[in-house]
Amino acid sequence: MILNELCFGVRLFRDITYEDSYPSISKFISNAFSTSIIEKKQFVFNNFYPVESDKIYKKNKIYWITLRSIDPNIKDILLNVYSDDFEVVNHNIKKLHTQRINRLYTITPVVITLKDGRFWTTKSLLSMV
Repeated sequence: MILNELCFGVRLFRDITYEDSYPSISKFISNAFSTSIIEKKQFVFNNFYPVESDKIYKKNKIYWITLRSIDPNIKDILLNVYSDDFEVVNHNIKKLHTQRINRLYTITPVVITLKDGRFWTTKSLLSMV
């Protein structure tokens, strides 16, 4: 599968708090998709980068937003949209080739207690079947 990663630099028109940053970016992306003909909105995005230590993103400073999508036309959709909070000043797009996931491993332990108070084990699984 080919994943398109769009990184775009934005210049803020006002100071934006950390709490308001995701709604601001979401509004920008929603406005972009409202004018497109794409029905499925399959993408993920991150917050402004770099992160400010005081959790207030500064006016006139440039931050980066990364958006990933399987849609190859994502750049055309996002770069022609206006926002009240920021303007897009720079962008680049990369194609990422991903591999199929065959197995998932976890290092997080799980403890299951059965109704009779015993702990679940692989041996108790056989007795349940």
